[in-house]
Amino acid sequence: MAIVTGQQAGLFGGPLYTLLKAITALKLAQQVSRDHGVDAVAVFWIEAEDHDWDEVRSCTVLDESLTPRTIALPTRSADPVPVATIQFDDSLERAIAELESVLPPTEFRQSVIDDLRDSYASGRGVADAFGRWLERTLGDRGLVVYDASDPAAKPFVADLFARELSTPGETAKLAAAAGADLTARGYHAQHRRKKRFHDPTSCRVKTPSSMPRKKPTKARQGDLARGHRRMTGPALKTPRGLRIYGPPARHQRSCHAGGGLQQRRIDGLVTPTTSAVEVE
Repeated sequence: MAIVTGQQAGLFGGPLYTLLKAITALKLAQQVSRDHGVDAVAVFWIEAEDHDWDEVRSCTVLDESLTPRTIALPTRSADPVPVATIQFDDSLERAIAELESVLPPTEFRQSVIDDLRDSYASGRGVADAFGRWLERTLGDRGLVVYDASDPAAKPFVADLFARELSTPGETAKLAAAAGADLTARGYHAQHRRKKRFHDPTSCRVKTPSSMPRKKPTKARQGDLARGHRRMTGPALKTPRGLRIYGPPARHQRSCHAGGGLQQRRIDGLVTPTTSAVEVE
């Protein structure tokens, strides 16, 4: 059995809850093995195909006076790309030096900085460095670190991608049914789908309550819907006549903990996906 959690490849390990999620998966795997007599392993999924650079380019720590201090890499003016394709430049060393000057002087500071320099280096990929740091921190406790951008893994899920395109919306329905079953048994559903940006079965765009209400309109090439941000690029024909346009607009939403509705780019496609099970 695999206990799976994950997070984006945040700078220097990302927010504290990233580490807490990994530790929770380890503890849960131990509990499952102990209570049910089955082999269980904790897996950390690095969401290396996320495109939100601003979300992963910084980290916040407390200085000696317990004041929050944010260490950040420069912004990027280029079009959004998967963070796995981004390599660190010389600005990384300046960020590490700034972090070293900000952290309180303790018996742990130098070893932490040394370990960070071993994992994070100029010319190394963002996701690769994050994975090395996580492996260095928790690998000896049994955590398996998986890079979702690994090209060698893509052939194993080719059939899954084909099924998702041929049965649009089916995964979301299954996840909703599982949530309803949890609720009926007295538990809470990890995610309640309150809004939808795109109905893949009818190729109509639905407007959430937080946005100006407009009548849903048929999507067309280069235009997600009237009143929404435009998308350019050729349309991709998929089963049932569903048309997906790329590259995607910059209005992607992301979820961080406990599953949820996401919109992400995979090789120029915009696909709504639902994370059904995740360790909080």
